[in-house]
Amino acid sequence: RTMTNTERRRDHRVPLERRVKLMCPITGRCYGGQTRDFAAGGVCVELDGRGQLAPGTRVRIGIDWTGRQGLLRAESMPQASIVRSAAFDGRSHLGLAFEQRQELAASA
Repeated sequence: RTMTNTERRRDHRVPLERRVKLMCPITGRCYGGQTRDFAAGGVCVELDGRGQLAPGTRVRIGIDWTGRQGLLRAESMPQASIVRSAAFDGRSHLGLAFEQRQELAASA
């Protein structure tokens, strides 16, 4: 797919379904979900239920790249901000922008 001048995304996105954990450092609350697509600059996540994460909220995100990672330490989870939030089909769908590009993860 070719990116146009009207395309908001700076990076090529690839479909990717991996378990994910979002942690809100302010409240300490964790949210489980699954990625839908991934790029070095951000990720689309579907939460397991209706989460209350509004655009502008900063979170830490842990993606289970191997399916066997288990417990993730907060300090090893990249920081990201919610840029888009929508609810449909009884679930929350979030667009997140990483604070630092995840180049190595994008090639995994």
